[in-house]
Amino acid sequence: ILLIIFFKCSYIQAQTNSNILNVHEISIKENVLMNDTLLHHLLEIPFLGFDISIHSAPGLKKFLTTQANYLSINFNDYNNFDDNSHHLFDVYNQLLGYSFRHEKNIYSFGLSHRLFSEFSLSSELVSLIIDGNSQYLNQKLSMDNQNYGYILNYLSFDFGYYNQINNQLYLGAKFKFIKGINSFGMELKNTSFLVSDNLNTSQNPFEIELDAEASYFINTNNSLFSNLGSAIDVYLDYDYNDRISFYTHAYDIGFVMWKEDHYDSDGILNFDGLNFSLDQFLDTEYNMLQDSILDIFELQQHSVSKFRVLPFMINLGTSYSFYDSSQINLNYRIKKNSHSFIHTTKFSYMYHLEKYNFSIIPSYSINKYDYTNISILLNKRWKNRFYTNVYCNNIIDFIFTNSGGGDIGLGCQLYFLF
Repeated sequence: ILLIIFFKCSYIQAQTNSNILNVHEISIKENVLMNDTLLHHLLEIPFLGFDISIHSAPGLKKFLTTQANYLSINFNDYNNFDDNSHHLFDVYNQLLGYSFRHEKNIYSFGLSHRLFSEFSLSSELVSLIIDGNSQYLNQKLSMDNQNYGYILNYLSFDFGYYNQINNQLYLGAKFKFIKGINSFGMELKNTSFLVSDNLNTSQNPFEIELDAEASYFINTNNSLFSNLGSAIDVYLDYDYNDRISFYTHAYDIGFVMWKEDHYDSDGILNFDGLNFSLDQFLDTEYNMLQDSILDIFELQQHSVSKFRVLPFMINLGTSYSFYDSSQINLNYRIKKNSHSFIHTTKFSYMYHLEKYNFSIIPSYSINKYDYTNISILLNKRWKNRFYTNVYCNNIIDFIFTNSGGGDIGLGCQLYFLF
């Protein structure tokens, strides 16, 4: 369960050209219809299409261990990174998909669900929580904007249109109507913490100065016509010649207008101890201190309609096809998360077994978190009616090595043509 909750991966997508799978994409299901003149309809089997993307830095092996029948987290081992920890979890479920061909055009309709979350903690905050403040005594600890958490949950109703403009150019677009279900976020920013000692003076032995700015938000209205938005996917494939092609794919370029309650706190606390005489009650002084702290960091609430851009992804790539139906591909991808970007470069090789209508695609990718990401995708056409598309991404390295970060991923699609 922890594997599914905390971490992220990138996934590979593919395109089918007649019986041959290409490493790059327009989209496997639309391109099947575009090239197979005997079949006019395609149904994506409900609830069997999914992509799970999980990322973790530091890597899982650094702080999560199994003993007997339980899992344990070693927070001392977790406190072992230079800048900030980063955990991302992205799940895409195709609940229903239907496509059909009319003349030279492909039309598609679908319903999908996405759950996205991103979390980050600065090394200073993690060290303060785990190791205490003794290491920062008499020095100000400042924390930047690397402490945040974000969760997004929404449904997409989409309409797609795909067309082969000429012998070289494929163009497609998918227009999405979005219904937001949940949004939640929290952030700690522009915060400093200082503990000073006065051990050689007559003053109280310790003084604390805390300057904290924190906020969080949560959506409030779940009615049918609240939290609405739109997005678009764009596909473009240009065949320079019979062997070389260039392509781009933009996914989930859009927004949601959320109805949210925002809670903000910004205050400065200076504490140099409690001063009381013997005829006073200590609990009275303590309650007065507690009330003062609550007043200083009182949450200010306000309701807003917030325009939020969706996490999106853009792919750019090129591929080269050989005479034996094999193919190589070079891809650059930028993924925009809630507060961060991940840039990934991927090299893939496709080998097609025409006799069995089977393709295997190993790939190697690299980004700033992971330098050893090896993936494999398997595609099989069954008696010209069913397509299965299954991949796994970096699972062995993610679980069994002590690298500084890691990606894992799983995906499966099942299509029926008629």
